[in-house]
Amino acid sequence: MSARLIFQRDGREQQQELSSVGLTIGRGQACDLQLDDDRISTQHCRISILGGEWTVQDLRSANRTFVNEELVLERPRRLADGETLRLGCADAPLFVARFTIHDQPTRSSPSTPPASSRHAELEAALQERDAELARVRALCKQLQVRLDECEARAALDAAHGSTLMREQEVLQAELIELRASSANSREELSSAQSACRELEKKLIEERQQAQNSFNEAERARVRNEHELRRARSELAVATQALAVATANVEALNCAHDDLLTRLTVHEVT
Repeated sequence: MSARLIFQRDGREQQQELSSVGLTIGRGQACDLQLDDDRISTQHCRISILGGEWTVQDLRSANRTFVNEELVLERPRRLADGETLRLGCADAPLFVARFTIHDQPTRSSPSTPPASSRHAELEAALQERDAELARVRALCKQLQVRLDECEARAALDAAHGSTLMREQEVLQAELIELRASSANSREELSSAQSACRELEKKLIEERQQAQNSFNEAERARVRNEHELRRARSELAVATQALAVATANVEALNCAHDDLLTRLTVHEVT
């Protein structure tokens, strides 16, 4: 059972024969029927034979697929002879084709067909094989492009992963160094705290000693002041006694002089 799509392109009617392997319609290079329209998805829909019947299946296209104004979902829908296939909505169709089914001509007898008929059949089979081969080559080319892209991405990912590994190793080394430095810092901090405690203890002892020395000096000052007041008192008494003794000496001197005067007068007389 063979079929074809009949559609208008560049103002002329064209036909696309459908083989048993099916037909993919879309914008991509790997599609069997390639349509140059950005609004058509890379792989828009696919026509194939399922259970002995022609079906059409939407391939998650952006502008959807319709048959006789009926929306086609991802589940295959049966195509009947004479139905209209449309890509895009009704007010702005992107592609419209009529689906027809035609049987192969039957032979009148089992005898060997004429050479011209056999040649035509072979030519048609050869063209179909060539078309299928072209589609396979296009698909292989697309797969090769994708493979190259995957290999390039894999190389980039590997390089990125290697860079990340090196950065991770550097970070681990820095972490180990920071941990060692932190351990040394903790030891130094512990030593500094111990030294501070020793200095604080010594400071308390020296402060206590200084306080004791101050208290002893204060007591000595009090004793010295007391001794000084007593010495001043004794000095005042001694000064007073000295004044009295001086007065007595002066009185004795006066008496002595008076006595000498009297003796002199007495000797003269």
